[in-house]
Amino acid sequence: MARVLLHKYLWQLLLLVISILMIAYTFVLKKYVIAGSSLTNHATQFEEEIKKRVDDFNDHLLTDTTLINRLVNTRESEAQMLKMWGKPYYFFLYKYGKNNNFLRFWNTAQILPPANVLSDEREEFFSKLSNGYYYILQKKLPADESITAFCMILIKSEYFIPTEYLKQSFPFDNNIDNLVDISLDVTAYPVKSPSGKTLFYLKHKPNAQFEKDNEFSVTLRLVGLFLLFLSIYFIVHERFSRQNVFKDIYIFIACMLAFRLVLYFFKSGLNLGDFKLFDPQIYHSGIFLPNLGDLLINSILFCAVAGFIWNRTISIKLGSKWFLIGYVKWILGVISLFVLVFTTFAIAGIIKSLVSDSALSFDVTNFFSLNIFTVVGFIILASLSLGYYYFSRILFRISSSVFKNRGYLVYFIIAIVGLFFSTLYTLKLPTSINFYISCLIWLLLYTAFFLNEHRFNSLFSINLTGVVVWIFIFSVSISILMLKEISKKELLQRKLYVEKLANQNDEASQRVVNLSNKYLDSDFLKNNFSRLYVERQNNFLRDSIIKSSYISYLNNYTTSLFIYDSLNKPLYNPNNIALETLNTILTTQSTPTLIPDMYFYESGYDKFSYITRRKIIDVDGKLIGTVIIFSDPKKFGTGEINAEIFKQYGQWELSHPSVYYYAVYENKLLVASSKKYPFTSTLIQSEIPTMRFEERQKKGYSELWYRPTTSTVVVMSRRSEPMLEMITLFSYIFCSFLLLLAVINLLLLFIDWLLNVDFFRRRNIFQSTIRGQIHNTFILITLLSFIVVGIATVSFFIDRFRVANNERLGRTMNVMLNELQSRADISKMVFEERLKLDSLNYSSRLNDIIKEVSDIHGMDLNVYDISGNLLGSSLPDLYQKGVIGTRLGPRSYYNLLRLRSIEYIQKESISELTYTSIYTPLRDDKGALFAFMSVPYFTSQHELNQEISNFLITLINLNAFIFLITGMVALLITNRITRSFKLISDKINVVSLSKENELIKWNKDDEIGSLVKEYNKMVVKLHDSANELARSERQNAWQEMARQVAHEIKNPLTPMKLNLQYLQRAINENRPDIDILAAKVSTTLVEQIDHLSKIATDFSQFANIGTVYKEIFDLHQILFQLNELHTNNPDVDFIWQPLKQELNIHADKTQINRLFTNLIVNAIDASSDNAKAIIKIHEKLDDGFVIIGVEDNGTGIIDDMKNKIFIPNFTTKTSGTGLGLAMSKAIVEQSHGAIWFDTKVGVGTTFYVRLPLVPS
Repeated sequence: MARVLLHKYLWQLLLLVISILMIAYTFVLKKYVIAGSSLTNHATQFEEEIKKRVDDFNDHLLTDTTLINRLVNTRESEAQMLKMWGKPYYFFLYKYGKNNNFLRFWNTAQILPPANVLSDEREEFFSKLSNGYYYILQKKLPADESITAFCMILIKSEYFIPTEYLKQSFPFDNNIDNLVDISLDVTAYPVKSPSGKTLFYLKHKPNAQFEKDNEFSVTLRLVGLFLLFLSIYFIVHERFSRQNVFKDIYIFIACMLAFRLVLYFFKSGLNLGDFKLFDPQIYHSGIFLPNLGDLLINSILFCAVAGFIWNRTISIKLGSKWFLIGYVKWILGVISLFVLVFTTFAIAGIIKSLVSDSALSFDVTNFFSLNIFTVVGFIILASLSLGYYYFSRILFRISSSVFKNRGYLVYFIIAIVGLFFSTLYTLKLPTSINFYISCLIWLLLYTAFFLNEHRFNSLFSINLTGVVVWIFIFSVSISILMLKEISKKELLQRKLYVEKLANQNDEASQRVVNLSNKYLDSDFLKNNFSRLYVERQNNFLRDSIIKSSYISYLNNYTTSLFIYDSLNKPLYNPNNIALETLNTILTTQSTPTLIPDMYFYESGYDKFSYITRRKIIDVDGKLIGTVIIFSDPKKFGTGEINAEIFKQYGQWELSHPSVYYYAVYENKLLVASSKKYPFTSTLIQSEIPTMRFEERQKKGYSELWYRPTTSTVVVMSRRSEPMLEMITLFSYIFCSFLLLLAVINLLLLFIDWLLNVDFFRRRNIFQSTIRGQIHNTFILITLLSFIVVGIATVSFFIDRFRVANNERLGRTMNVMLNELQSRADISKMVFEERLKLDSLNYSSRLNDIIKEVSDIHGMDLNVYDISGNLLGSSLPDLYQKGVIGTRLGPRSYYNLLRLRSIEYIQKESISELTYTSIYTPLRDDKGALFAFMSVPYFTSQHELNQEISNFLITLINLNAFIFLITGMVALLITNRITRSFKLISDKINVVSLSKENELIKWNKDDEIGSLVKEYNKMVVKLHDSANELARSERQNAWQEMARQVAHEIKNPLTPMKLNLQYLQRAINENRPDIDILAAKVSTTLVEQIDHLSKIATDFSQFANIGTVYKEIFDLHQILFQLNELHTNNPDVDFIWQPLKQELNIHADKTQINRLFTNLIVNAIDASSDNAKAIIKIHEKLDDGFVIIGVEDNGTGIIDDMKNKIFIPNFTTKTSGTGLGLAMSKAIVEQSHGAIWFDTKVGVGTTFYVRLPLVPS
């Protein structure tokens, strides 16, 4: 035992040490992260990464002469090409000629070494190129010095414009993007090449946060802190509260409360604010629930405390010691119901707030709108609900013991308190009255369900099934509560969408346009304005401005320039528009933006412009001229790369475009719409909304109509499926409940193990009942089917989507290919472009054709020569600004040229944007290859996500209901099986040799039928054996009885014989005192004859103990007669304390009289050593029974005799048969009662008789 306790304490101390180490580790980790974020460490990291790549270039690649020769002579195998393509650096082989440099091999399409790099004679250097900073290493091949190998190691990606995809990042470590930057100026943190040459320096970015904890560290700290207080509870539990349930509860609550207070008051010290879960922007609802993290912790602690209290008190029976004073009982009952109502309203309010006051998405019909915070939300819901279930059961236990058989008072008090709280909440928020009245009605129904739970339980064998039923009830209730709030929130979001649609003036777009026009500052225009008076230079400057402006590189806008001199005369403008006209547009028809000198001009829906006005002022303050810039948005095809890659941070778009459909009407005519919803082409007067916002239902869709002006109407529609949303929400909540229950069960096993280290030795947790095994099997099959079917089907959808897109892309490519090849002299145009030094010429004929074909089909298009050089593109800006290289990718080039593929499809990427490209060769009329064509296509994931989302929703719903159905089927099957087993078990339990055992009737020929047959055979054999045994026992009993009777009779016969022999001798001797002697002998003979009579009576009664004549009579009648009999005995002080009611029992009156006569006589005999025997008779009612105690003040019963008291023929007296107490026990058991005793040596003994009362 001592060893077990020591082992237990060691585990608990180990948990304490582990928790402390976890907390300490997080702070050490934080210091390590901060130290690791030092520029010295980053510089070392950069040098190590550079060295790895340089070593591979020098020691592995260049020394492999066979591979290099194959690469130089274009004879590499596909495996060798793929190996080079996978290198962590860019590799190029150039052959230098007299006039040109020829690229022999390249392993990337991201970049090509520009001319300044190729002409640089340094062996190693650091350079800023078009898409980032590079460390460049070049070496001539020893075998052929005309061949130069370039190794370009990307240090930092940096594009000419940062967008959602074109981000500045360090490929060595993405975690430092917001902390560290490259500096070309000298700092204390140089980064050197392997040769020791300083390449660049590192510096901290402005406002970089180095003290910030990562989320893993904060999570580990929270878990460690919780385990710390949990281990404290375990230790205190062992020392102070192991045997005291209520003290144990107080200690557990104190530990959990201390844990919570530490989090509240030391939040900054624990750096919880560094965890996004504790960000108030995600959720905030008052001082007690400032963020989602606090709500999660509060919910879990509430569930843990409520579950702990319920688990610890479930076996405690609420007795009278709880309610010593009458009115205290009633006050406690009312308080419990008051707390119940308050808790119900509070939790309902929190659930409502979780939807309305948070940024969490509960749009369960759109799976991909959910995120990790949604998962946290479902955990909170499950924790709150499960905690409420336990807490409400505790409160109901208290109130039920107070208002026993007065259920109407429970309903009345709940209704009054609920109306009181509803009134209070309504005063604060009048619109909430319906919500709280609904909560009150739900609580009353819940109370009714609970108060009648015993009737419900009688329908099932409640274990896991009962828990699932309660989970089902709570899941449905929460789903109904949340659905309305989710609908309100979605409608509010849709209102924001239609307002955005009605007003295309987007702040992100304003910033883009303003940033692109910043170079048009006064100095530039002032210094170059004189050139604008000459038409040729005017056109040149206009073209340069448009091409150089990165808004044209974005290719999202068409830029138009209107230039006027100081007298407001136009300078070669494309349209003869007067400056006064433009000024009128700006002042009367445009809206000023937040950016100075920028206006938003809307000429119709989807027809708007950003207008920027620049006034050129000289140093004397005189007007030189005015420049007006029109930026008109362009339209893109659905798969164009350009529109996606240059999407700006914060640029507005529908969050779920596959869910919403919109239409815009101007003057009752449809001017713009989604193509997948049957909007009408015109509106009639009755369809125009009379209010600003109107919601309408139409054929399963919810339409929001918005009328911002008298002529404009915007409609946004989405599918309205409240039943599907309800079922899906229920499924999510139901599954969350099941998951939480599983976690709680594992936690309870862990706690039991810590509190009882021999837990696994005493209880094999892997063993289970048949019912449990069937339930677990059904659950496991359901889960496995969910996982297997889910993974297989999602994989099928993804593969089908990929194949469908590739087929669609292939068909489009073939059409574009035929159109290109059908153009006259296309091969000649390609040849002309190959002769030009500048391969990307905006005004070339080839580029014009490419642009035309691209615009017709809404797809981007690139054309490469047979060497892989880009000749023309519909995306010239991407290549001119170095977003991507102008060389065909090595894999596609190898497949098209070396493997002679007629079509090749591959995944490609530009920074973080992934897209699909399809390649095909271009051939002339004779079939000769003259170029390659590629069609890059960005595949939007919205359609695929929506398809997968719909499937997952269906799968989750089906599995939730399959789980319920399988639970019901498992319940029916297990009930049928266990009912059969219980029938057999019950029959086996009552099998007795002393009575006729009943056979089981089973009409089915199944496994249970076989078991029943064997049981019936056993009963028949047992009956035969019982008869034989009974005969044998009767014979033995009569033999024993004969011996006992002979022994008992022999005892008095011996003195009788001796006395008679003595009297005979006296007569023969004629003794003079013969008369006196005869009298003495006669007296002795009479005494012995009486004794023989008593023996005969005792044995007769014992033999006839089975003959019973039951009747209903008042037990007080017998006790009254016995009281009258013994009250007059001077040697006995007889005290009887009868209850003030009749004690009607159904028994044999004669035998009951004999029972208490024996007990009282035995009590008097046991007290014979005292001067006076004190006999007390006391009565007590006990749940349909009466308990009669017969107490004496005798010597008591020693321990050795306690187990023999009721055995026949055992007696503690010097004389007696030993049948009295055995007879008494038989009489009590025949009356369906019980008999026992309490004794204390030297004090006395009390015999208790418990008999059933006849219901009145």
